[in-house]
Amino acid sequence: MEIEKLLFEIIDFISNSTKENKEAVLSEDEFSRLTIKQYFYLDLIGRMKEPTFTDLAETLKITKPSVSAIVNKLIDKGYIRKEQSEDDQRSYHLHLSDKGKTIIEAENKIYRAFSLHIRTTLNEIEQEQFVHIMKKILKTLPR
Repeated sequence: MEIEKLLFEIIDFISNSTKENKEAVLSEDEFSRLTIKQYFYLDLIGRMKEPTFTDLAETLKITKPSVSAIVNKLIDKGYIRKEQSEDDQRSYHLHLSDKGKTIIEAENKIYRAFSLHIRTTLNEIEQEQFVHIMKKILKTLPR
């Protein structure tokens, strides 16, 4: 099917581009040590703005110990730092370190470039149609 082929081409382009951007900011050894799940956690922590371990567990609908295992590895690798909450001394807020921000920025750079490419390639009516179609597709995806 043509749709399937086109989607694979777009996914391959984005995947290869993000890999190149990450490799540009990380050493090869460091790049290979981060798992997809760890990238996901870094991105989520960056988007959530100072979440706690509990916030992450609730968002991901998993146990707090599961979150703690991955987050602690990212802390040990220097991608995340935790700070004790001023309001509740028992909890910690998570922040991306400069190293973590650099990784997420490398990944987001390609998404912004691809978005710009779409906006400059499509006319205004096509952009509206594209947005409408993407929203329709996103509504039906399992969450």
